[in-house]
Amino acid sequence: VMNDGAGIEIAARVLDYALSAGNLNGTDWIPDLLNKLNHRKGPYQRVFLFGSTAKSSQAAAKRFPDQWPNLVLAGHHCGFYVHAAQIIRALKQAQAEVLIVGTGVPR
Repeated sequence: VMNDGAGIEIAARVLDYALSAGNLNGTDWIPDLLNKLNHRKGPYQRVFLFGSTAKSSQAAAKRFPDQWPNLVLAGHHCGFYVHAAQIIRALKQAQAEVLIVGTGVPR
């Protein structure tokens, strides 16, 4: 879990918990993570993207192969859903080694 946003920072202050790093937005570090995975052989090649709107999820899935050709987009789903069982089933079927979740607050 990364410190992404003021809510985590405020909660850490209230709980007197020291964060190990500053505010780490997913848009800052996720592309770097995928770039590193894309340029190495071995495990962690199958990625599942979960979050955002249906339109944004589709757009990300469409761009994924061009940006990270050595990774497999094992699946994707928007962060808005009715039945959690369907998402869990899709995750199991995808056999992803990396799950990127971007659901935002309050999810």
